[in-house]
Amino acid sequence: MGATEAAAITRVLEAYASYTKSNSEEELEAAIEDVTAVNAAAEISIGVYSHTATITDNNGDITSLINGTFDSNTDGWEGGAHVTDLARSWRSGSDKNSFYERKTAGAMTYTLTNMPAGTYKVVAAWRSIAGGTMTPAIAGTSGTTVTGVGDTQAASSEINMNGVQMPYSALGGFTTNANGHNWQWITATGTLDSNGDLVISFTTAGTAGWNAIDDVHLYCTELAGTNYTKTLPTISGNTDLSSYAGDNVVTCDIVISNPNAMMYSGNGYNIVTAAGTSLNNFLYKKSGNGGAYVAENVVLYDGYEYEGTPTNTKGIFFNDARLYRDIPANTWCTLVVPFWPKDTRLTRMYPSELSDDGVLTFSTATNSTWGYNDKPMLVKCSEATKYITGVRGGSGAGGAGTATGDLTSGSGAPMIGVYASGNVPQSTDETKYYVVGSDNNLHKVTGSEVTIAPFRAYISLTGSSEARSVISMDFGDETTAVETIENGQQVQYNAVYNLNGQRVNEPSRGLYIVNGKKVFIK
Repeated sequence: MGATEAAAITRVLEAYASYTKSNSEEELEAAIEDVTAVNAAAEISIGVYSHTATITDNNGDITSLINGTFDSNTDGWEGGAHVTDLARSWRSGSDKNSFYERKTAGAMTYTLTNMPAGTYKVVAAWRSIAGGTMTPAIAGTSGTTVTGVGDTQAASSEINMNGVQMPYSALGGFTTNANGHNWQWITATGTLDSNGDLVISFTTAGTAGWNAIDDVHLYCTELAGTNYTKTLPTISGNTDLSSYAGDNVVTCDIVISNPNAMMYSGNGYNIVTAAGTSLNNFLYKKSGNGGAYVAENVVLYDGYEYEGTPTNTKGIFFNDARLYRDIPANTWCTLVVPFWPKDTRLTRMYPSELSDDGVLTFSTATNSTWGYNDKPMLVKCSEATKYITGVRGGSGAGGAGTATGDLTSGSGAPMIGVYASGNVPQSTDETKYYVVGSDNNLHKVTGSEVTIAPFRAYISLTGSSEARSVISMDFGDETTAVETIENGQQVQYNAVYNLNGQRVNEPSRGLYIVNGKKVFIK
């Protein structure tokens, strides 16, 4: 109890005693006024005490004090309208499809009374009509003003279904709702200097039209000298989050610029996102796993560098892994991923033997015979797909340690996998390098600027014999041909080769290779 409240109670007791002696109406009115003041002071004190307890009990996450999901109503909010429209949600196939919206310039506000002095942060998912602007604010301090891009996907990054803002990919991981794109995290942080009302506002301006907020989260970042929450930096590469994942709450405004970055923590704490799921690509020492790093979900994207995993001799596990990449049906292509691609639609092969006449034989790769992870291979999918799934497990055969990108497999003519874009070495007299083209053919690299993308591989062949300067690939039921590829040269289609892999301009009657398939020409 504060000194002011104690003095007021003393005054009430004195006034009541005076009234009972004098029976004075003036003394009675004074006593009533003092009782009213005591009640008001007590109400503020109780409210501040209750909210302080909520802050300390929840490590600063006080989202429960506000209605920030708009699932059923907008109690406490002013200045906007409740909207239910699944087609505009960043969550695909979810019943969480309501948000708060304003269509004219002005503010949408929420006021919390009797809040203790401290520093607060508000985070919200936001999107608007193209040209519409939004300025978040809390405790009188504004955050960054943002400008909307409308319904059609146009933002360089947006909130994905993991609740993380990252570069958009049409391959997957983002909402399938046609008008559900372009949600972004917006934030504001402000300090309440004394106990009282905490006002949250979202002010719209710019082009007239809809301006929506959803998933509003409220945090007390500092109270009475104690820091409760932490905000992750923008993740651009592999990042140690041990100092973030722990007793402190990680605020939900997670932004990642490289979607293939791996995050990790050695303290046993997982990070859960605004979507209510584990943060993708986050490795932590899960209890009961003997010190191994475990990622609940690993989601990688074609076209972005993958740096590998942190070193951990106890093992690295991916409970569920996925690479988003366009793979055509029934076409051989190279693949290297940091997990075992167990997808049942795949045929997996690795180079097992190189004959003296230049035929490279491939054998079936299995989990038990070919190791676990980070192994380059040739794959063919029975149907066109935009992703490959798998798991990573074990402390051996690639389960432990760091994936370096210099990943090899096979004998005689090894495949070399890469996790970052770069040039394939130029063929020399002693060493020939080959890539697999989209035409199912093998192409010898003779130029110095032939590039290869992440999660792919090339073949290295060492030897000076002329027979090995031109090779073909044998998969048992089909054989591919070979062709040279130079700087910027396009792969040629419908070229004809004999069974030795030699190009034939005017084929006569016999068996030839056309686009990687055996063809009999009469």
